[in-house]
Amino acid sequence: MTTTAPSSTDPRLGRLLELGTSTVYEGTGEDWWVDPAIRPAWRGARLVGSAFPVLASVGDNLALQRAVREAPAGSVLVVEAAGGAFGYWGGILTEIALLRGIAGLVIHGTVRDIDEIEELGFPIFSSGIAMRHAQKLDGGTIGEPIELAGRAVEVGDVVVADADGVVIVPGARLDEALDNAQTRFDGERERIAGIRAGTVPAMKIETPAHG
Repeated sequence: MTTTAPSSTDPRLGRLLELGTSTVYEGTGEDWWVDPAIRPAWRGARLVGSAFPVLASVGDNLALQRAVREAPAGSVLVVEAAGGAFGYWGGILTEIALLRGIAGLVIHGTVRDIDEIEELGFPIFSSGIAMRHAQKLDGGTIGEPIELAGRAVEVGDVVVADADGVVIVPGARLDEALDNAQTRFDGERERIAGIRAGTVPAMKIETPAHG
């Protein structure tokens, strides 16, 4: 069921980014992580926002051209391009994205013009960098559910990405994710404080689940 996307000014989004992807993931215990091959295109990139899914054909970026012009401000474009090694995104699309208030890009595919994009400060997470020309023939789909490297994504989901990777939080579970991540964060701060005070915590040993 599609959930209404949270506003880009929703304070819950900023807090999720502050807590970080690993804390969000560990706090919930849910399988919300995205393929770790999708990494920051430049050092220090981080983003949070409502997902705007895009399905592109291999070697074709017409769907991205459409999405950057039609996605609501504050959206993160989440693109499945089958990991193709093409320049699906570059400096010109980044300029348009900034003009339109797009929050960032996560793509199972490759991008180019990285130095320029880093200078502009536009956050991108991709599966690599490649300069090869992408054609503009197939409009793909935009704003419809996709699978990003096998992870389901739909409008209303929340994308959080930082140096540790990318997580997709189902929109209907945003409050739950935030509460659990905060609890995880608070517990870790307590443990760290104890360690710094000279106490080595007991090891945690997990018991294998049995069916």
